[in-house]
Amino acid sequence: MKPTKKTAITSAYHWFALASNGDVLYNVAGVPVGTPGNGRDVGQALDVYGYYSFNANFDIQMGYSWFWYGDYIANVAPRGDATQFYVQTSFRY
Repeated sequence: MKPTKKTAITSAYHWFALASNGDVLYNVAGVPVGTPGNGRDVGQALDVYGYYSFNANFDIQMGYSWFWYGDYIANVAPRGDATQFYVQTSFRY
């Protein structure tokens, strides 16, 4: 939604799943995490962020994300759910 000309608020929902039960998850280096047969559900994420434009050259964005791990992560690398808060600026010239 865009409450004013200089602001915007956005949300997004993401669902992450492996292609099949015989697949595995890979880390950023391309190394497999876990073994096949541990399920397909990697997790779901909800992102909410807002934007404010000071002028045509400078803006700021703030957001919060929640990630709920699915069965695959619970089976191969159990951990609590993840959250993240961030602030980002953009300067264009």
